[in-house]
Amino acid sequence: MRAIVLLLGCCLSSALPAQGRRGASVPVQRITRLSVIAFWRVPASDSVLEADPDLASALDDQQYYWASARPLLEASGIGALDQPGAEFVVQEPRRRWRFAAARDSGATGYLIVAPGRAPRVLYRRQFPDELLAAARAYARSAPRRRDSD
Repeated sequence: MRAIVLLLGCCLSSALPAQGRRGASVPVQRITRLSVIAFWRVPASDSVLEADPDLASALDDQQYYWASARPLLEASGIGALDQPGAEFVVQEPRRRWRFAAARDSGATGYLIVAPGRAPRVLYRRQFPDELLAAARAYARSAPRRRDSD
């Protein structure tokens, strides 16, 4: 399972290239509606997972619960996107911005975002019903953000 998570992370992160500010390749997530982006730190190798059983467990748990959360979110009209890596660009219809997970955060997390709204970040494992409830609460209460055009 760990090898699958690592392989999936490496393949997906290389499939979404974009130029960052310093010329580095940074993945881009395009957002047109309320969405939840599941992100996770991509370990450098299997030996990293073997040396850190907590990291391996966190990645396994997130993939397991995310597989159940995706259909719940999508059935509710909420986008469910995968993002290997803890740094990426969010492209909204009128705005583009960079997200980077806090360095002291857990290995996994979720970014809840909608065009024109300030994002909300949830770190660590979330059960499917908790994630759906958080996305719905965000949709009801998130304040509008001013676009700087």
